[in-house]
Amino acid sequence: MIDSQTVQIVEKELTGISQHQVSAVLNLMQDGNTVPFIARYRKEMTGSLDEVQIQSIEEAYNRATALQDRKTAVLKSIDELGKLSPKLSQQIHAATKLQTVEDLYLPYKQKRQTKASIAKKQGLEPFANWLMKFPTAPLDEQARRYVNPAKQVKKIRKQCWTGLTRSWPSASAKRRTFAIGCATSPSALGL
Repeated sequence: MIDSQTVQIVEKELTGISQHQVSAVLNLMQDGNTVPFIARYRKEMTGSLDEVQIQSIEEAYNRATALQDRKTAVLKSIDELGKLSPKLSQQIHAATKLQTVEDLYLPYKQKRQTKASIAKKQGLEPFANWLMKFPTAPLDEQARRYVNPAKQVKKIRKQCWTGLTRSWPSASAKRRTFAIGCATSPSALGL
């Protein structure tokens, strides 16, 4: 059975087509009937809708179901984070456009975890900042300061500080190349 809220969304989107016609077309489609079949052989059920109108109902229905599915996924995701308030839930339920749902979800969306973000959590950002200053001090000596098993930093791994230095958009290519060169030196990989 077609959800009545979805039928209402489809009906609001389309002009000149009644709720009865929308329901009839959607029920016929759910039974496996095609657009040409409905237009030719089920005119009495649809109120003589043509193929273009039936196709527009189908497209509107697909958009409406995608919206409902996304709302459900967003509500579940925010609820799992423990940040779903009654007001936010109401706003998401009231949304009539997919973009509105995405805008409401944006502050709660989990960001992708990059090598740079992992390295920052492990406290390696100061080391990467030091590298970006073209240091003349011994690399091994400075790197040893950041080895911390409590933060799961047993080695200063090439990918962690390479990721950090590449994540800075303001860093010049020369600085990034220097840092990457330091990261690939044999002594740095041993730490």
